[in-house]
Amino acid sequence: MDVDHNADQPLAQADVWDPPDTSSAVLILPLNHSLTYHASTIQWQPGVLRIVLPMHTERLEPWAESVTNEKDRLALVSPGPGSVLYQSAAETHDSPAAATGRLHHLLPTALDLSGMVLVALEFLALPRSSAQQESGPGCAVLALHLTFPACDDESSSSLATSLERLRQLSYWNTETMSERGTEDSRMGGLCDFLATALPPGWEPPNRGTRLGVCTLLMQRDAAKDGRFQEEDWMYLAISSRVVSPASISLHRRRSLPVLRISKSWRLLVLRDGVSVMATSDEFTRSLQAYFHSVYLDAVLLARLQALRATELAALVPSPELTDVFKLRELEGAVLDFRRRIWWSYLTGKRTSPGDTILNHCQAELRLAEQVDSLAANAADAARLSASLHHEALTKAQDLTRAAQEQTNVTIQILTVLLAPLALSYAAFTVAGSPSVTLFWMATATGFALTLVAALVLRTVRKRQHRDPQ
Repeated sequence: MDVDHNADQPLAQADVWDPPDTSSAVLILPLNHSLTYHASTIQWQPGVLRIVLPMHTERLEPWAESVTNEKDRLALVSPGPGSVLYQSAAETHDSPAAATGRLHHLLPTALDLSGMVLVALEFLALPRSSAQQESGPGCAVLALHLTFPACDDESSSSLATSLERLRQLSYWNTETMSERGTEDSRMGGLCDFLATALPPGWEPPNRGTRLGVCTLLMQRDAAKDGRFQEEDWMYLAISSRVVSPASISLHRRRSLPVLRISKSWRLLVLRDGVSVMATSDEFTRSLQAYFHSVYLDAVLLARLQALRATELAALVPSPELTDVFKLRELEGAVLDFRRRIWWSYLTGKRTSPGDTILNHCQAELRLAEQVDSLAANAADAARLSASLHHEALTKAQDLTRAAQEQTNVTIQILTVLLAPLALSYAAFTVAGSPSVTLFWMATATGFALTLVAALVLRTVRKRQHRDPQ
């Protein structure tokens, strides 16, 4: 990938990371909403984690070093995915509300995890949707950047030992990690550290969760253990199986969808994560920088899409749901997801390694099928909402019409009953001078005419009910 860097970019900054020339990994932890506000114990910085990136001349010779920052990545990534991945959270991470957007923290002192080292954290969260619950799972992830020790022939510093430690770290279970902390204080220390270091409004999962795993393995480290082939290492690096020859079979090795991206590296994408096998050449350090930046962004985008799709799938209307407003909220949330978050490409070329990683992650997570299902459910919700709205409107119109008819009937009855009496008074008043005798005669005549009118009205209404036509 070609990046347009600024020539005067400073390298000597505290929040710039230069990955070591060793194997490395990234663990992706999904986060939950927290109902209680807490202040983070670390200083989060807005934007992406800046990484040193070597540059080469046209003759493929090392030329200079620069820093991948948010501007560089926006030059590579299309505006749509870029608006999701590189939305700065500077305006919200100090407020009581849950932080959203992109934050990073480069640890001043790396955290030792029994051989593996935690060097940096990256946080990425989507804004809350109108249909999202106040508590429970949220659309946010925490990326933990880890480095492996330099591998040698000793078993304590072998690639197999590091991958087994990574496999243990990839199982997030607060209770298990607390119990394990009595035997391994570093494992429990990671749990305690993250519980207080997260941005406001977020907390780790409260149940057992398998973290997403991304690994960059050096071919020279894999070659030191002849028990495994390169495909075996790539599979064991992201699978949940114990790192041993018993976890590998010839059939499994042949069925692995390993892709050769270039002569410098190969790629394996499974549901649990991404594994890269890198050869040792002049592009190794560039690959390390891209692995922890743009290629990681592709994985994070797929993970966020999966979290939001799962959240919306849980809101699919049940037969008991007849709330028009909730149905409209679901329809709007699905439309917003497809318009702003669901991207099937990372760059404008759509053929870059980042695009390949994103597409294969989406395929492994079956996101396309889930998005199609959401679209169908949203259409059903729209039709149901329109039907319920029409039904409610019709019922309201019927009630209004019935009330008007009742009022008209009452007016007709009063008119029929009182008009004869009023006419009698008027007629007798005109006929002679007012007297008590004329008054009683007018009253009697009026009541008689009213009785006749009532009988006639009753007969007419009976005929109308008997023959509506």
